[in-house]
Amino acid sequence: MACLSIVVVFAIGWYTSGNMALDGMRGIIFAMFALSMVYFMTSPTIILRRTQHRINDDTGGDISTYDRYTKASYLLLSMLSSTLIFAVTWRPALYVVGPLMLFTMFLFVSSFVALGFNMAPVEDVLTDDDTSNTTSDYCDDFANDDPAIISEGQIERISNILERWVTDGGFRDTSANIGKLAQQTGVSRIRLSQYFDQYLNSTFRIWLSGIRFAEAQRLVKAHPEYNNDTISVYCGFSSRSQLYKIFNDNTGMSPREWREMQG
Repeated sequence: MACLSIVVVFAIGWYTSGNMALDGMRGIIFAMFALSMVYFMTSPTIILRRTQHRINDDTGGDISTYDRYTKASYLLLSMLSSTLIFAVTWRPALYVVGPLMLFTMFLFVSSFVALGFNMAPVEDVLTDDDTSNTTSDYCDDFANDDPAIISEGQIERISNILERWVTDGGFRDTSANIGKLAQQTGVSRIRLSQYFDQYLNSTFRIWLSGIRFAEAQRLVKAHPEYNNDTISVYCGFSSRSQLYKIFNDNTGMSPREWREMQG
């Protein structure tokens, strides 16, 4: 709509002036272009901030690399886009900024495509679809439950379902997220979110991290011959650095230091 509006103003200026100079319309077109560029740069930032918290809470893997790259690359892209606003008024600057913009866009898109192969589809996390009727070996039927509240009976059933999921080793899946958990257990994502929020006063990410950390502690203590890569894979951590981070956050020590402290 922004581009179409600029084209319409250009057509009006061309028609009224009878030439490509556009007379006074040129300033209006530049102003519209500047405003549209500002909108194009700020609107994705608002969407990123709106969804970042939810994605962080509803995924179980380490997305810190993704998070840092998103901020850095989008900042670089926005800086170049802002210079384009002024470059269009001075042709020599456009010869420099234009190719840089194309090169940055190429890196931006190709890097995100490459990174996407290691990320679960965002729809698995952000979807609000009710999967309560999903066929599952874990699930009782939640279809007739009141969606507005979570009852004591529902809490007990969900607790039992999640306990079975943990016992079956579901936490070892490095791509686990709340959407996949809903599909595997047959409990809707909304109901799971209510359970973590209202009953556990926590989030899926914190809950899953606690389970993986407890299993990592057990393995580190019981099997000193296991290296950190083996423990990371067995516990569902996406990388060895995530294992180090979880130990440092909870104990202030590395896995090796914690094991030595246990005697």
